[in-house]
Amino acid sequence: MSDDGRMQITLDDLTDPAVIALLDGHVAQLRSISPPESSHGSDDFFAPARALYAAHGFTECGPFGRYRLDPHSTFMTLEL
Repeated sequence: MSDDGRMQITLDDLTDPAVIALLDGHVAQLRSISPPESSHGSDDFFAPARALYAAHGFTECGPFGRYRLDPHSTFMTLEL
């Protein structure tokens, strides 16, 4: 945490128990509100990355541009 109480993310920060708890909590929340067929991407290995994006306002969306729906991909967007 910084002096003003904000979380600072630094290199190798993902080993911090506070960061792990934040990511675990967010993934649990996503799973609790998502339909059973939703997998949130291809692998739990990427759960921390998806949770980090979601923590900063990104939401899941459908494919965009030339991308096509793919069970091994998660598409996310942020409205500016």
